[in-house]
Amino acid sequence: MLRLGEIRNAKGAHKEVKRLGRGRSSGRGKTAGKGHKGQLARTGGQSRTGFEGGQMPLYRRLPKRGFTNIFGQDFAIVNVGDLSKLSLTDISLETLKASGKLKTPLKTLKILGNGEITRAIKVKVNAISDSAKPSNTNIREQTSMSSGAEGLVKIPELRKRIFLTLFLLAVYRMGVHVPTPGVDSAALTQFFQNSKGTIFSWFNLFSGGALERFSVFALGVMPYISSSIIFQLLTVVWPYLHELQKEGEQGRKKINQYTRYGTVLLCIIQGYGIAAGLEQMTNPP
Repeated sequence: MLRLGEIRNAKGAHKEVKRLGRGRSSGRGKTAGKGHKGQLARTGGQSRTGFEGGQMPLYRRLPKRGFTNIFGQDFAIVNVGDLSKLSLTDISLETLKASGKLKTPLKTLKILGNGEITRAIKVKVNAISDSAKPSNTNIREQTSMSSGAEGLVKIPELRKRIFLTLFLLAVYRMGVHVPTPGVDSAALTQFFQNSKGTIFSWFNLFSGGALERFSVFALGVMPYISSSIIFQLLTVVWPYLHELQKEGEQGRKKINQYTRYGTVLLCIIQGYGIAAGLEQMTNPP
């Protein structure tokens, strides 16, 4: 049997570790360096990052400055006065880089209104300031602006979200046509043809026809919407969720996590309820 007093250092160890216990003879005082009855004196007594015992944390007391605009776009800037010094008649980002006027990795160009220009030029830019438009009619009339679709694609964050939305939509539309195993599709189609105007026809309409096929995505996004509404109401009547809502980003992440758990629970309840209801209506006692 292994005894505590017989424990030795590993073979080859160069330093003998002193085993410290509690008590005045331990070498570190009565509490062995743990302090007296504090939060950190107990095992497992840890709190989340940024928690300050319940008071307003520092990251919320600090004043906020500015914001991150996900729709923002960085432009290479050139003034009207700078264009008047060039001998070019066709102004674009490519021609300005070729002439050495601009040395930038940016792929968009904007004209500002500082200075004046007396000759007519043709410009092809992505944006032009309001102060530059009245300074020269030719610039305003011959400006070639990028289309809205091109602007959407050029913003990385927005492009990522658009592609993600399209991908999820494609996955959902494919899942709508995948029937649940063990379901008689012919009998289900006949049932929905005979139940037009009932609650099932409306439910099938909101699910995009997925309920009629009884697909794996028949419930759609309705369980998530219902779960979101439930937790929004609970934040008013449940003190725990009310405190989480006040904790900023960390609290919102926690509430979103609970919302997803509630979505799974509602999916199970609604799926079982719909299956039981359809079976009872198709096979009445």
